[in-house]
Amino acid sequence: AKLDWETRYGTLTMIGGYSELFETFREDLDYTSLSALEAEQPLDISAWTGELRFSSPEGQATRWLAGAFYQDTSRDIDTFLGLNLNGPFAFLAGLPPGAGVPDEKLVVMIPLAQQQQDYRSYAFFGQVSHGLLETLALTAALRYDNEHREEFSPAPNPGIPAIRSATYSEFQPKVSLAWRLTPDARLYGTVS
Repeated sequence: AKLDWETRYGTLTMIGGYSELFETFREDLDYTSLSALEAEQPLDISAWTGELRFSSPEGQATRWLAGAFYQDTSRDIDTFLGLNLNGPFAFLAGLPPGAGVPDEKLVVMIPLAQQQQDYRSYAFFGQVSHGLLETLALTAALRYDNEHREEFSPAPNPGIPAIRSATYSEFQPKVSLAWRLTPDARLYGTVS
């Protein structure tokens, strides 16, 4: 969703969104006609984002923009190994070899791994552009990003911690020069 509110000082813009995805990946692991081994990975992702920005009125020689951004994402994925107990692994179900209907699968899913990831990021940004000439504009911008990632995965390896987290942050300055050659063509140079 996007909302714009125009004032005499500039335009306030609010943008927000939410998305959700659930899908399951399946794979034949034995690559034969037996369908003895399978893998399954259900994946569940949800994310919402929001941005708020305030920009200068149109038609000025000096234009500016300032804003903030936030995103929150959750990603869960599990990994299962499937054994077809109506095939080569019938003995695990206490069945004699060849028991059951060969074309039907009796799959037991064994959990192998579980992983939950949470990402939270935010940014603050600003930009000022000034027309030096009618066809030449100089722009200076600065953005600060911060992202915190956390992952939970109970691991069978005792050397790997079950919860891992890290935070990344960065200031990103940028200066650019834009030259309008024709109404349809521009030449840009940027240092960032």
